[in-house]
Amino acid sequence: MKTNIPFRAAVAALFLSLPLAACGGDPETPAKKADEHGDEKGHDDDEKGGEGQTRISAEAARAGGIEIAVAGPASIGETRELFGTVELDPSARSEIRGQFPGRVVSVTKRVGDSVRRGELLARIESSESLQVYPVHASVGGIVAERNANPGDVTGDRALYVLTNPAATTVVFNIFPKDLATIRPGMKAEVAAQDGTAIGAATLGDYLPEGNSAAGTALVRAAIPNRSGALRPGMALRGRVTVNAADVPLAVRSEAIQPYEGGSAVFVNRGDLYIAQPVRLGRASGEWTEVLSGLKSGTRYVTKGSFLVRADIEKSGASHDH
Repeated sequence: MKTNIPFRAAVAALFLSLPLAACGGDPETPAKKADEHGDEKGHDDDEKGGEGQTRISAEAARAGGIEIAVAGPASIGETRELFGTVELDPSARSEIRGQFPGRVVSVTKRVGDSVRRGELLARIESSESLQVYPVHASVGGIVAERNANPGDVTGDRALYVLTNPAATTVVFNIFPKDLATIRPGMKAEVAAQDGTAIGAATLGDYLPEGNSAAGTALVRAAIPNRSGALRPGMALRGRVTVNAADVPLAVRSEAIQPYEGGSAVFVNRGDLYIAQPVRLGRASGEWTEVLSGLKSGTRYVTKGSFLVRADIEKSGASHDH
């Protein structure tokens, strides 16, 4: 995920300049400490001490892009990155032909025009009956080819070729080292080259042909194109999780911040944010297992966790003086 440094810095400055209701020291709701097993302890919002916490108003949290999630089970595994190219689905191409051979009297569409199913595309004068009959679109789509003009005689070529731009797929290259682990039916999170999320796709069967130039196998996956932003030839990236295992407790990896020589997530209770030290286990790109220090069902900060850490550290520095 790309980070806009000037924007983040500006938002951080906003947080650090805000008056804090607790300034890290609320005698009613101080931070919980982890016991020797790493579990939270204390009496809900009645712990003693005030370090490692701060208050941020809901308005300031929204301005800073802070988002909250709930800790719980997740599937964690190794991540494999794939590289692919957008293609039209083989079913997205339709050829429109005249029913009988004859002379083209008129055509109604040009290359690039949109066509609705049942719409008139051409009129043909039959060579046998000399009757003029209409040719209608059997499907909707975009005119990719028009192979006839008025006065032409119909031949073996289709009058029109229509394509459905919404029926797109991505063909991924699979390197030899990944052939044993990447299998049809796996889910891939697909993104553009700049990191913009496109959506989830299910890998299909390996294609009979491979990419001899790159020395890779090829696998096709249908990808949604409801917005029409995908175009054949575009390069896309995919992420597939392999050797996945279910863990009872995990948080999003972006939530974890270095804190006091270890790692911490920031527990959220209304406008109160508390640094909670955690002991971590396995990690994938998106999720990290929590071995101790946090309970399932706890609300914690995902996006914007570094801003909360900066605010807490500022509060701690003010107490030192």
